[in-house]
Amino acid sequence: MFCAFMTIGGNIPSIVVLYRLRSVSEVTKIFLISLAFADLFVGLQCMFSIIPAITSSWPYGDGLCMVIGLSGSIFCGISLLSLLSVSVDRYIAISKPLHYILLVTKKRALFAVTFIWIFTFILITLSSILKGKQSVFYNPNLCKCIAWGDVKFKTFNIITLFAFIMVPGLLMILLYIRLFFISRKHIRKITELTVSSNNGIPIVSKKEWKAIKTLFIVTGAFNIAYLPFLIVHSYMAIAKTTVNGGVQFFVLWLALSNSWWNPLIYLATNRAYRKNALQVMKSMLPCYKNDIHPINGDSDINT
Repeated sequence: MFCAFMTIGGNIPSIVVLYRLRSVSEVTKIFLISLAFADLFVGLQCMFSIIPAITSSWPYGDGLCMVIGLSGSIFCGISLLSLLSVSVDRYIAISKPLHYILLVTKKRALFAVTFIWIFTFILITLSSILKGKQSVFYNPNLCKCIAWGDVKFKTFNIITLFAFIMVPGLLMILLYIRLFFISRKHIRKITELTVSSNNGIPIVSKKEWKAIKTLFIVTGAFNIAYLPFLIVHSYMAIAKTTVNGGVQFFVLWLALSNSWWNPLIYLATNRAYRKNALQVMKSMLPCYKNDIHPINGDSDINT
């Protein structure tokens, strides 16, 4: 319940704030909004775990179990690939600033996001069809219908884990390691007072490095959330055995909790995001609006 409400309550305002945020480029904004929508849908499908957690049974029927199980995998996959897209976008912006505008356009970003959503939906749905009727099942230890984890599907489980968790995680780490070395090079050149735009590596603005710092923290949070899940389920897939139900519950909901971490990270690390978030919250308070816009020139609040 906590995970569901935090995810929904955090990502709905986040989508509004990201849309209004002027300090973020339009291309980066597209990827971040895609990430926020995917996280929001993760929270919405987690709402269906509240009653099973109380009753220890799935009351919604097999059809909805199939939908929830597949959608959970689909939206988690979209969330991870959207986060990878943000990392690639920032890497190109910093490593190839002179070509960024030509390489990364709004049209290409929209195409990439559309491809991620369609590709993930088709891949997860098709794999479920190929696995048969037992592909989605209710796991009472997790209070959730899931489309993975059955030890009978060893190859599928391993491919899914590596395609949607290991590979994106490693790629993001490698990208930020590369950006770290680029930043070191910039610092050295600034120190030596020999920086010029003729060398093809212009000075990166302070705002850019703050954005990279925020995304680095987001990436680190992703790895913290999903690494235990990856380890446990890789072991289960390879050994064709299960682990303690409490361990499974912990690693699953730790991974799903990553969907509400990102808005908190934005609030903690980005001043422009905090300012816009405060404006959004204030705009939702009618008393505050009455105070800002007094009726008939009267400065007092009408009660």
